[in-house]
Amino acid sequence: MSLGGGNSSGCYFVGKVVLLKWLNDFLGEPVAKVEDCASGHHYILCLDALYPGTINMTKAKMNAQLEWERIENLKLVQDCLLKNNIDRVVDVQRLANGKYQDNLEFLQWFKWWFDSVYDYTQPFDARQSKARFGKKHSAAPIVQKNVQTFYTEKPELNREPHRDRETTVVQKSQNAQHQPQVQQHKEVKSGEVEEMRKLAEKRTKESKFYFNKLRAIELMLGEIRDTQAEQVEGMNKAVIEVVERVEEILYAPFKEE
Repeated sequence: MSLGGGNSSGCYFVGKVVLLKWLNDFLGEPVAKVEDCASGHHYILCLDALYPGTINMTKAKMNAQLEWERIENLKLVQDCLLKNNIDRVVDVQRLANGKYQDNLEFLQWFKWWFDSVYDYTQPFDARQSKARFGKKHSAAPIVQKNVQTFYTEKPELNREPHRDRETTVVQKSQNAQHQPQVQQHKEVKSGEVEEMRKLAEKRTKESKFYFNKLRAIELMLGEIRDTQAEQVEGMNKAVIEVVERVEEILYAPFKEE
């Protein structure tokens, strides 16, 4: 799989002010803090600009506040990256929790990757993208209707009690039949989430491991430059050429084969 844009060692030095301004400008909506990105809809809009038609926008939710809504949005982001061979694990559960550091690191990587592959000269209307989002479900109207019915409906004088009891028995029987299926579905989903969490932790450790190695090489090359600069020019020319060659390899942009 492709990482999508060459060496990413410098992406984690981008500050939150730059990141939030980028989202504000590109999506045309105010993003007050990094934690807001836990909604996932910001990434969906960006991916819709980059890969139009890849994401089923009717499944996405704008400004997702509930955890299950965030998880659904972030799964759409994960699926889109996988479909386009982008080798980046989306830690759905941790991002959906809304913790600052987790969302900052993913946003830093996402901007770096997006900048490396997106053509900003192409027009993108974020409003049209947002209009295709699914509508959020709400239980409020149903509750209001039930309350109103409770106070306005008159009791039926000729109601037959035995029929009510029969209906209740049937409903309880149906609920009992569905309970094992619901429990099994919950267990399957719980297992999938746990598996993804373990995979994400493994990938995160690997990413940090290689990032630390690259950072150590960068520091070493900088020290060599400083040391050689103090010596006679004729003696350090070959060393400087090696340093420049290594840096050229480190910072080479990604190229499709």
